[in-house]
Amino acid sequence: AIVGADMAMTKRPHEIAAINETGLRIIILDERWPRQKKNVQISFLFYWWPAIENILSTAGAGKCFKVPWGWPADTDGQIKPIAVDLQKAYKQIKKQK
Repeated sequence: AIVGADMAMTKRPHEIAAINETGLRIIILDERWPRQKKNVQISFLFYWWPAIENILSTAGAGKCFKVPWGWPADTDGQIKPIAVDLQKAYKQIKKQK
């Protein structure tokens, strides 16, 4: 799995194809995460880690998810799937060749 804050990974055709072909599961942290102080970043990861592990254990290969910003009392408490258009990505790659 990859855990990071680069939402663009789910939009770049070559990265979408690589995620699919390798069977990785992607967890995208909210775009506010990188701008936080290190202690807040670490607290956020520790807090959400059990939910991230749960998603990773049940998610199919090549799936992508986003962790909402905040704590579940501030959010709806859910890690959401990110829709990735695999067919479109492969078409764009083919066009670039």
